[in-house]
Amino acid sequence: MSECPTDGPTACHQLCTAAFNSFTCSCMAGFKLQSDGRSCLPEVEFPCGRLPDASVCRHGNCPWQVSLLSSEGVELCGGVVLGRRSILTAASCLYLNSESDLRPSHFFVNTGNRKLLPIRALYLHDRFRLNQHDYDIALLQLAAPLDFGPALIHLCLPTKDFSENILMPSGKRGVVDQRGRD
Repeated sequence: MSECPTDGPTACHQLCTAAFNSFTCSCMAGFKLQSDGRSCLPEVEFPCGRLPDASVCRHGNCPWQVSLLSSEGVELCGGVVLGRRSILTAASCLYLNSESDLRPSHFFVNTGNRKLLPIRALYLHDRFRLNQHDYDIALLQLAAPLDFGPALIHLCLPTKDFSENILMPSGKRGVVDQRGRD
């Protein structure tokens, strides 16, 4: 059982690692733990998950979201920036029809600056099956690295312990954002 408080004056602002009758706070990449041992402040120009000059992320304005396009320029789905060359999306988005020949050259990523980025490789979950919702996940490897800036940053991912014990304890359901084809 986690001993990490989820609210109140002793709660960690970002990450928490539970120990026997204690806990330790830590910060995401690009942030530094402050002297209070709980709060985190950015220490790099574009830390993960931080919206520059914004407090609300309006639809389409989250700098870690991208669009997956077909080679014809049709928007298929959204994706999430995990790193300079890594995009996470739904595997079902890669099937243009039931007999799709999955090739990286059939897709591009648009970061919102009108420049289409080619994909080097596609990695679908081994258990993914078309027309089923389980394991509907794919990783796209870009041919060239992304240039991070105020309009493009990578998503912050929690540690395994924090995600399993605080964000999604066993038996709880999560919510997934969906953009794209039905």
